[in-house]
Amino acid sequence: MSPPLTATTTLQYPSPISTTTHAPSDSNNVDDSRLPQQSSNDNHHMQQQQRQRGRSRGLSLTITGANTGTSSSNSNNSTSSLPCPPKIAQPSTVSIQFDCTQQLVLRPGRIVRGTVILHATRPIHATQIRIKLRAEEMVAIRVKDKPHCCLHKVTVVHFEVDTKVWGHETSAFVLNTWQTLEPGTHKFPFALKFCNVNFPPSVNEPAGCSIQYLWTAHVDGAAFQPSIRSKQYSTPFRPIICAPMPVPCALEDWLYKSDMRTPYAYAKVLLSKQVFCPDDWVDIQLEIRCLPSDMIISDLGYTLKKHHDAKLRLQQGTAYRKDESVIVYETHTGVPGNDGEARIPLHFRLPTRGVSPSFTSRHLRVYYSLVLHIECRQQQGSTGRLLKKNNIHKADLVVPIAIANLQHDQMLQVSNLTAIQPYQTSDDVPMFFDPSLDEPPSTPLLTANGTGASSLLQQNSTPPLQSPPNYFSLHTLPPQLRKQKRVERTTHTSHFLTDSTDTVDVVDVLDDEW
Repeated sequence: MSPPLTATTTLQYPSPISTTTHAPSDSNNVDDSRLPQQSSNDNHHMQQQQRQRGRSRGLSLTITGANTGTSSSNSNNSTSSLPCPPKIAQPSTVSIQFDCTQQLVLRPGRIVRGTVILHATRPIHATQIRIKLRAEEMVAIRVKDKPHCCLHKVTVVHFEVDTKVWGHETSAFVLNTWQTLEPGTHKFPFALKFCNVNFPPSVNEPAGCSIQYLWTAHVDGAAFQPSIRSKQYSTPFRPIICAPMPVPCALEDWLYKSDMRTPYAYAKVLLSKQVFCPDDWVDIQLEIRCLPSDMIISDLGYTLKKHHDAKLRLQQGTAYRKDESVIVYETHTGVPGNDGEARIPLHFRLPTRGVSPSFTSRHLRVYYSLVLHIECRQQQGSTGRLLKKNNIHKADLVVPIAIANLQHDQMLQVSNLTAIQPYQTSDDVPMFFDPSLDEPPSTPLLTANGTGASSLLQQNSTPPLQSPPNYFSLHTLPPQLRKQKRVERTTHTSHFLTDSTDTVDVVDVLDDEW
């Protein structure tokens, strides 16, 4: 029992005996004969109680002092061994970098490679890191709805595929565990092969309408916590549309005066072919014959226009939005040396910028037209004196032109060209695969329900090649080798607006066809 008392003395706590034996000195009412005996007994009893209290208090003080000294020394040692905390200037970010020197253009059958880059400014707890590609068609049209206007918007996701570049595979019956990524820069490569399907090309017109192919990277948080998401990377897609063999064609039409009753000229257009490609030369022969004998061809010009049409089917009808842009514009000052009949050649080159293939999708359409501006004037006899302005007649002759992006003589340079399918009837989607491989493996693929070509062959064979699978049998192929079916998603939204500018009327037509 000496250690507690020694510890108490060492810590210099006041003695319990000295603090409790002081009593008020009042000797007037005390019996002197009983004082010695009573004081000796009381002092002996109190000394025993004080010794027990002192021992227990000394023990507690000793233990408390020992624990306090040990914890302070350990905390100092642990603090000195910890690294300096990082200075968090910005939050963690994730981005996508493609392995190409120029702008990435998606095409059927093309292989795309890149890297998902994670800049972690602090430890990140995540279950997996994914990269996603989706094709999105959006149409937004303002419609007059008195006394307000309503913005109707439809979004069609043609396909959406993703893959894991880090972490565990997801399961339908087991929750994912998470791991910790230390601060720093982490890179995860990926590879994708686009399916051999012609989807609609990328467009951003008319206003409020677009077709985009968007990439995003996602860092899924631990235990369904909010994830880190990259910005959207838009890459243009160009379908492979081949031009047919050159087939000449001729268009004939009559030119009428402003009253649209009296014809004044006959025009004939000769085209060397019907479908052109960017950077092609367009050769046109224009023949004009004026009906009045005193009329001449005074001016001629042409304009190549690109038309963008959007439509949206509503409950009360169909809303249309149209826009056009000028690709080529040329005006001649006159056609000298003619007496009302001329054969005029037109020769110009199609640009490569802004000329995309002609196409139609569910809600958008792009087509081209060559507009010939013809001006004729009447004159009096042989004097050549021009008459009034009302004898100047102007008319436009519209020539349809189709645009492709592959010449007919270059068809053999594209592999598997004849196997390209339209997206309206195809279930194929782009496929992610192991970036360490040159191409996706040629292993027979499984469909979404786990059946493939080999399994269907085994089911139809007599007798069966093997016993049917067990009820709880699992897929043997990894998720990246399982074939995904294309599933479209359509979303409709609408809300009222106070601004009624740039609105269109609804046509009482319920037709999904162009």
